[in-house]
Amino acid sequence: MGMNESEVVLRDFAPEDATGVVACIREEYGAEYFRPLYYDADYLMRECAHGRTHFLIAACAGTVAGILELAPHGRYLSISTGIVRKAYRGRGIMQEIFRMAVERAKGMRGVEALCCRGVAYHDITQRRLEELGFVPTALLLAEFRTEGTHSYEKDANQKHPHVLLIRNLMPSAPRTLYVPSAYGGEAERIYGALHVPMRLVQSRRPLQGRTEIRAEQDAGQCACSIFVERAGADIAARVREIQEHYSDALQTFNVFLNVGDASAVAACEELRALGYFFTGFFPLCYAEEYMVLHNPVRVPIHWAPFVLTPAAGELRDVICRTKC
Repeated sequence: MGMNESEVVLRDFAPEDATGVVACIREEYGAEYFRPLYYDADYLMRECAHGRTHFLIAACAGTVAGILELAPHGRYLSISTGIVRKAYRGRGIMQEIFRMAVERAKGMRGVEALCCRGVAYHDITQRRLEELGFVPTALLLAEFRTEGTHSYEKDANQKHPHVLLIRNLMPSAPRTLYVPSAYGGEAERIYGALHVPMRLVQSRRPLQGRTEIRAEQDAGQCACSIFVERAGADIAARVREIQEHYSDALQTFNVFLNVGDASAVAACEELRALGYFFTGFFPLCYAEEYMVLHNPVRVPIHWAPFVLTPAAGELRDVICRTKC
């Protein structure tokens, strides 16, 4: 297994592990983890007891040596907070916890996919997850501020991106996706790697009616996620209206455009005119299939520091080739 099972035991979180989880976080991030409530052991116990999150634990001689968080989000589970304490590294522990997460998720009713936002300043998580069948499907650009935290590598970027990695867990029904021709090849590559049959439609249907849209602002990271469930004739005005609410110098926007909507091709044209550009897809995790488009506003993107696997690098190349 790449580790000595007589010394390290993989298991589910128990209430007595909460202080050990906090110790892992504190050793890795000091006092700068972006979720400050995770330094509160009682809070973690309550969250786990209510099923709002869960941890897989690697234990060694009574010590929590490693952790991985699994949080439920309807039809998918998100993987985050993967940490192995320094004294236990180099023994393959995290890869075995990842493997355990995949096996657990396969047996959970109603869970169709696993999702991870892997950092892009190294490719360790990307490589490990790709070995377990995860596919890089998008670059989520400028998601996290680098200032004031050592959680993210300090380079020329003021905000750090994530690589969105998705693992399909079950046979999928065919999808019809309305995607502009410029991104059709990437849609075929990504959905093919996920073993999801799909029919690609690249024709433009005129925008009509009112846009169905919602926004989620992360105030701490100055990052707004805009979900377009149905694109109407007013899509440009509705997106501009959301943007006008947020004016911080580091404010950025990601649009998640439902490409199951026949108006998506025309909507993409409208969004590009507002300064948005394609960065990938967010498949399988919601009732809709989303294309991701990013607007950096005033935050420059420096690509050179990104460390990506070949598959994620191919996605970056498509983004750079099509963003102008």
